[in-house]
Amino acid sequence: MTRLIVMISLFLLAINTSFAVENIEAFFDEQYKKATQQNDAEAQFYLGRMYLNGEGVKQDSTKAMEWLEKATEQHHMSAQAVLGSMYFFGNGIDTNKQKGKELIEKSALSGDSIGQFYFGVLYEEAEPQKTYKGIEKNIDDSGFYQDFVKAREWYEKAAQQGNMQATYNLGVLYANGRGVEKDEFKARKYYEIAAKGGDRHAKHNLAIMYYNGYAGLTKDLAKGVKLDIEAAKQGSPLAQYNLGLFFYEGTYFKQDYTKARKSFEFAAAQNEAGSQYMLAIIYEQGLGVDKDPERARHYYYLACQNGYEESCTQANAN
Repeated sequence: MTRLIVMISLFLLAINTSFAVENIEAFFDEQYKKATQQNDAEAQFYLGRMYLNGEGVKQDSTKAMEWLEKATEQHHMSAQAVLGSMYFFGNGIDTNKQKGKELIEKSALSGDSIGQFYFGVLYEEAEPQKTYKGIEKNIDDSGFYQDFVKAREWYEKAAQQGNMQATYNLGVLYANGRGVEKDEFKARKYYEIAAKGGDRHAKHNLAIMYYNGYAGLTKDLAKGVKLDIEAAKQGSPLAQYNLGLFFYEGTYFKQDYTKARKSFEFAAAQNEAGSQYMLAIIYEQGLGVDKDPERARHYYYLACQNGYEESCTQANAN
């Protein structure tokens, strides 16, 4: 099996605005009490994020929206930014890009780091400007277009306030040469800062740099695996995929199809197509499990739906 190549850099919307809490259930109870009895906007914001991400509670976009709206009504700018992201990206609710942009922009202009981060995301994810001829111009054109330079500027503002997601995204811009001159050393610098700050995606991208000896780093499989283990524990699907491959191939860990399957399952649950493809192979060939053609076909189909082209042939053949 040839190892599937994982890109050093990828853009992640990072809608997940999670935070580290030792006892998440107790934290939820505490915030719920503050939110309901004291009408505390910060607590309402926390509840909204927890429902949005399914942290300590079952994921529920409707409840997330309700709590974020309560906090926004009290002019909580971070809550307003997250609420705006839900509208802009249709995250569990009907998409309303204009409303989402307005909420995020207001938050960003207030100086809120989460608002600044999301405003950078909007500029990175917006549609490229189209060229029209005369009356063909769309009268509904919002005038808001993709602009990597402005995305970088807003990420920099957020990063200066310690926003690790923005710091990570700056690394991605430098790795891809978007809005800046391509510079893998600057990308590495931002990944290192964000990784130290706990960002799971930065840890994974830094791990890839260690695996390949990029950006002035000496190849170090052990350091890369350590970072990917940390990222996988935080829920990074690409890190979980990488660890699954290590167990599957026996290239770092002792070959263990059961551990490989479990790691792939965590990533597959987050729609990581490579992991879904690997699970299909495991069930098709009966590697550490009984052969299960139906389950294999299911995973081939999912991987195909998530853009893994090699899986589409298998999905159609079965």
